[in-house]
Amino acid sequence: MSIRSFILFQKKELNLLHRNIVRHHSNRNQHSEVYETLSIPFRSLVVKYDGTSFVSSSDNSENGKLLLHKIHPRDMHLLDHQADKFMSSPATLLVRDTHSIVHLLRFSGVIGSNCIHLFRSSSTSSKIVAKNIQNAVLKVKCSNNYDFPLIALEKALVESTEYLEGKLQRLTLLVHEVTTPLKSNEGLSSLHFQRILPIHQSLDEIETDIRELNEMFKEALSVDFNQLDFLIPRCDTETTRTVEERRNIIVQILQTHGRYARAMGGRVTELKNALEATRNMWELQLDVDRNRVVRLNLQATILGMSVALGALPASVFGMNLPSGLEESSVGVGFSIASVSILAMVYGTFSHFTYQSKGSINEKSLQDLKSLKYVLANMDELDDVLRDDLKNSETGRDRKMLSNVLKKANIRNIDDSIIDLVFNVFDKDRDGSLESTEWLDKDEMLKKKLEKKKLN
Repeated sequence: MSIRSFILFQKKELNLLHRNIVRHHSNRNQHSEVYETLSIPFRSLVVKYDGTSFVSSSDNSENGKLLLHKIHPRDMHLLDHQADKFMSSPATLLVRDTHSIVHLLRFSGVIGSNCIHLFRSSSTSSKIVAKNIQNAVLKVKCSNNYDFPLIALEKALVESTEYLEGKLQRLTLLVHEVTTPLKSNEGLSSLHFQRILPIHQSLDEIETDIRELNEMFKEALSVDFNQLDFLIPRCDTETTRTVEERRNIIVQILQTHGRYARAMGGRVTELKNALEATRNMWELQLDVDRNRVVRLNLQATILGMSVALGALPASVFGMNLPSGLEESSVGVGFSIASVSILAMVYGTFSHFTYQSKGSINEKSLQDLKSLKYVLANMDELDDVLRDDLKNSETGRDRKMLSNVLKKANIRNIDDSIIDLVFNVFDKDRDGSLESTEWLDKDEMLKKKLEKKKLN
């Protein structure tokens, strides 16, 4: 082969290699575009810097891709809120180049410089955050200190704190409902004491949520003061607020909600101590019951030995020892009657001793099941009732509340669950559950009760 032929051959090989590389990169770009399109499978509730809001989707429109195409796949798990997931992410405040991600209990938020995406868009918490942001934007968007990312962060943290506060207050009422009958210690069965266990489990769960939230605030506050401004994006609009002032506001927001979290943690500890005291009383009562069984067993043993002693002469002297009773019909009848009366007295005594401590009945079992249901579905009930009761001026009676829950696909609702909800949360006992009672707005409820007294 000549030199000229060798050079032409090498050029062909280089051109073929170049075309393969270009084709390979083209295929990679096509796959990456498809990946970006499919990387956000969730719908989000979007609030923009001008106060407008809409529900986005995973389409290719400008609104559909607003900020979402910048989210990395490794952060996707923070946006997914599935109640049946085996592993769930703790409360998180994550900083990225163009946005921040805040993952809280009932929703997640992706905060950008001019918008926020709220995931789990159908939840009541997401709707409340969106509405609160809109109201705040309408008040201050024309001022020189308008900072949309700060407003979005604060409203998200406020809703998360208020949600935990409301849930903790409802658990407090349920603890009171469970422990109050146990203090009387009259007519109780073991099922009454077993109600402590699901309550204690629910307190453990909310204690974990509060601790994780508090850890999030601690971690954010541990950042160097000069770097605090990067926790959330800067606002696109012009503002007269200095960088140092913005950092101070971020510190104040985090410290305030951190204090709330620590205070709620203290309340959980108090509730758990009250339950622990009740549990100790339960264990003491079990010891008393065991002692009673031992005492009854001892009495039965003594009675059996007494009867055996009566037969001792016959066993010693045999059946030929004359006593005169064997020939008297009155003596034989008296013996049979005496034994029968003693058996009836002992049986009656044992029966009333057992009944005095209560027995397992259908109502106690149903109450335990209802309590477990309410505790397990507290978040779903809160989503429905917060959204429904705020639009009702007169509240909901038992039948209306049952229909509302069934319409919202809350399954397995029966009369015992509705009765438990009203027994615990209908504080004025008027047969109507109102928003102020479910959310435990003490001041509003106090005014309502005073108004009823005056009338």
